[in-house]
Amino acid sequence: MALVSIHFVLDFFSGHVHHVFGADTLEAGLGLYASNPYLAILIEVLFSIGTIWYFFREEAKKGVIRTTKNRIGIISVFAYGIIFILLIATKSFRELFGIPEFDLGFNTNIPTIIFTYGAMLYCLNYFVPKFTLGTK
Repeated sequence: MALVSIHFVLDFFSGHVHHVFGADTLEAGLGLYASNPYLAILIEVLFSIGTIWYFFREEAKKGVIRTTKNRIGIISVFAYGIIFILLIATKSFRELFGIPEFDLGFNTNIPTIIFTYGAMLYCLNYFVPKFTLGTK
């Protein structure tokens, strides 16, 4: 519930305008992704930096010790997402790579999201050490 609430607040300031109670209802948000995408991304970057800082600080208070490679893995997931958003802020992949328009029969955001999460999972699997469960 906290994540959904934080997402809604962050989207209000930096994301797309959302209908409050479904289609044809009141819209809420500044809509910066449509009017000023780089300001929207800056807000997301600042939020991500604050979140990562808070996460590592709270872990340090609890005595959690992370290796540098592990920290880089966690930070790289956020950094990759930000770089990805910057690449497509004003142009689509179709425009960036000169891909002709064609009808896939489904929303083309789905392959983009799959690609994004696949790359993020690769970063986590590469940087975060693997553990095996011992037997007693």
